[in-house]
Amino acid sequence: MNQQGVLHCEVCNAQLPNFQSMKWHIQGKRHQNALQYWKQKQQTAKSSIFVRNFPIGTTEQELWQYFAQFGRVTKVSIAQPRALYAIIEFASEDVRTYVLHQNNHRLNSQNLIVKSREVQVPGRPPTNQYQQDYRQFEQGPGLSVLGRGRGGFMYDNYGPGPGPSFDQGYGDMMGPGNRKKGVNVELQVEQYYHEELIEKLMKVKGIQNQLEWLCQNLQVTAEEAQTKFQLCEKLQTCLGQFFPGCTVNQFGSSVNGFGLTGCDMDIFLDLSTMHGRTWELQPIKLPFVRDFKFLKEKEWGPLIPADLDKMGMGDQCKLISRILIDHLEGIHDVQVVPASRCPIVRFRYNDTDFKCDLSVNNKLALQNTKLLYLYSVLNSRVRLLVYAIRYWAKVKQIAGNQKASTKLSNYALSLMVLNYLQTIDPPVLPTIEKLAELHGPTGRIKIEGWDCTFAMDWQIIPQSANTQSAAELLSGFFSYWSAFNFTDNILLARTATELPFSQFFEKDAMPDGRLRSFKSSAINIQDPFVLNHNITLNVNEKMREQIVREFRIAAIKTSVWGNEGFSMSNPSGGGDLIHLLNNEIPDIILQEDQEKHEQIMEKGRMPARKQGEFCFEIEMKPTQISPKLLKQLQKGGAFRLEWCKRTVTFIIRVLKEILLLTVEDLPEATEEMRQKLEEELAKKAAADTRNNEIRERRKARREEKKKVIREKLLQEQEEKKKKEEEEAAANATGDDSDNNVDTGKKRPPSIFDINVEPTKKFKGVKKPRPLIEPLDPIEEQVEALVEDSDDGEEIIEYKPDEPELRYKRLSEAAVDHQYFMRAWCMTWARRKKVKNYLVNEEGRNEEGIPMEKLISNAIYQNDRAPLPKPVVGFYCYMESVLDGNETKVMVQMDCKEGSRDFNTFFQFTKMYLLRMMEKHFN
Repeated sequence: MNQQGVLHCEVCNAQLPNFQSMKWHIQGKRHQNALQYWKQKQQTAKSSIFVRNFPIGTTEQELWQYFAQFGRVTKVSIAQPRALYAIIEFASEDVRTYVLHQNNHRLNSQNLIVKSREVQVPGRPPTNQYQQDYRQFEQGPGLSVLGRGRGGFMYDNYGPGPGPSFDQGYGDMMGPGNRKKGVNVELQVEQYYHEELIEKLMKVKGIQNQLEWLCQNLQVTAEEAQTKFQLCEKLQTCLGQFFPGCTVNQFGSSVNGFGLTGCDMDIFLDLSTMHGRTWELQPIKLPFVRDFKFLKEKEWGPLIPADLDKMGMGDQCKLISRILIDHLEGIHDVQVVPASRCPIVRFRYNDTDFKCDLSVNNKLALQNTKLLYLYSVLNSRVRLLVYAIRYWAKVKQIAGNQKASTKLSNYALSLMVLNYLQTIDPPVLPTIEKLAELHGPTGRIKIEGWDCTFAMDWQIIPQSANTQSAAELLSGFFSYWSAFNFTDNILLARTATELPFSQFFEKDAMPDGRLRSFKSSAINIQDPFVLNHNITLNVNEKMREQIVREFRIAAIKTSVWGNEGFSMSNPSGGGDLIHLLNNEIPDIILQEDQEKHEQIMEKGRMPARKQGEFCFEIEMKPTQISPKLLKQLQKGGAFRLEWCKRTVTFIIRVLKEILLLTVEDLPEATEEMRQKLEEELAKKAAADTRNNEIRERRKARREEKKKVIREKLLQEQEEKKKKEEEEAAANATGDDSDNNVDTGKKRPPSIFDINVEPTKKFKGVKKPRPLIEPLDPIEEQVEALVEDSDDGEEIIEYKPDEPELRYKRLSEAAVDHQYFMRAWCMTWARRKKVKNYLVNEEGRNEEGIPMEKLISNAIYQNDRAPLPKPVVGFYCYMESVLDGNETKVMVQMDCKEGSRDFNTFFQFTKMYLLRMMEKHFN
């Protein structure tokens, strides 16, 4: 369940709006087929094993031959692309059991690791607080709650770390309906690698030693760096024959000082350095070029710059891919990945496990690589922090360079580390702006019109005076970002400063007009060179909440490092990286999660409200402001004020044109109206005073009557009691005279003479306590006999002359709009059902606001409106609120007609306006 209360079925990857829809979904064919699929997968897993640690280059046939000696093998699958593990399926469970009981499995003189294979059905039943909300419905094994659990992810069967549900990563590992998405094999492999890394890390004592060990084991190895360098030389030799003077440059994580072992290789082919002296080179046959418009008649190379200037980058990449296929031995899996800004040629070389991405328009990325490398060598603590934080973020599933992901990129996370080290006192690193000043005015570098200059000679950069240890800096990093306001601020990576969102978009604060094209998102980090680029544009609000949550958890865990009772040297003593990387969640976070869950559940209810409580706010969000809207807002001068005006106009348009409400502007109050109001208020005050006096007199008379009745009842009670005593005395005298006569007969025993033991009370059964203490019998009779008497005085409920008093109330807001509105038809009801009818039965294909208008008109016609009287009538007040960095519009409604339906109308309108603002406000 997310913040909007949407439920998510992990098995079918389907989102449902409420519990009832989830119940129907679970009973449907799609869900049942998916469950059947996973049951079959689990059944197959019972006769399968998981194998890893086999030699590089091992084929499926070799594995087949080895395990065939234990029994019949039906299938062997090696997980691609890294081929680090395999799945072996046997004909029966007995063979699988026999293999697992054998020790020392060896293949080509290398020990194999053999484990049982388990298939985890996506979305196990929740075991947390959400489970209470599901018990009222029939629950399938594939039902889970989105965003819950440790870090919001399900757990696998092989390790303690968070991650997705794991199968074994070959062709049929995706359930029906999910085949397009698949399971990331790299995540599965890294999960097993994470287990081994933690086992080894636990043997290292001390945080400083653990940071150094982690850096050494994660960084790119010397052999890997040498292999990539040699590939660049071969590419230079191969491509230089066709593009004389071109240069091949390696960039990205593999050479920026923060690369992980096994990372991909990014290559930049700079064609701008080409020269036209082709006669110095030997002629060379071009690959097939007849499908290129400007090379149709050319069969021999080399090419000159004029040839390439006529080609687009996509055609250039296509030509390069053909050259590599024909002239570079050992290359395979070549493909061109098209993109409007930077198409790439992707390939693999020989038996290397990493993929290579070659681009022809990436000078900015090359400059970013040089910047990160400079920072990595300026201070030894920088690399320790970046490696630890990047690995922590990968374990917690909040960062990683995955395609179409909402996570932080590794580049953005590295800039966050650098920004923290630039802002502490004293700073560990200089800002990029400071490095640009150290470079001087001459020889400045401009790429695509952006100033990308900085001092590259690390020897001229002043050394840091900061003496904090790497462990102290790591703890401070989490504390810094856990308190950062991502919602309202934009991080300027160039100057290592933060700027309020509203101030960043003010017209006067934008000296460069290109900044207007800056696209905002849930987290906003400005690129240090391309200032109109948001490097965290992919992050949504849900991921932002998860990122902030993980930062807070890490800040709480690291805040105790070095305190008494927490060891800095003993592994798993609360003061090491193991404690940071595990899945333990502090109690304060669990309590906040519970409170947040209760708030989410409360949003789905419709509580009864009192008069004046129908109010909500619409806040200005960065994610809702497009570059086009930003340009329009800045035309009005005051950016924030213009947004409030447009928001109010949009709200009126939705209520008037879509929900079909009649809207009447409240007029300004005239002197006559104010005098009329004063008279009405004076009359109402006089009526209230008179009514209160009447009520007091009635109360006094009632007390007098109760006193007289009470005295009379007490007197009657005394007389009755006295009479009963006299009768009892007379009866006693008559019995004694009868007893003196001896009749000689014994009186038989009466049932009243038998002593019966009282019934014992059962333990635990208590007599229910009355909710209201019972009155004394006398008082009950008094209350029953007393009567109210008005003595001719009647209470008058005075009502002011309402229609004549409709005018604007006083307000100090810069934007103030006040209306009286009426709804003559319930256009907020049955909207989803009507939309389905319009789409499925009538074939309407409108989207957005036109479809919303169609729905309202259909409801309006069906209900034969207008009605004799409105369904609801209310005052609507909309005011701007500019409080510091906050910018919002407050909407308040005051019901005057149809209070029975107004609560439902308000709840719908609130959610509807927020949704329409998010989708259609531009």
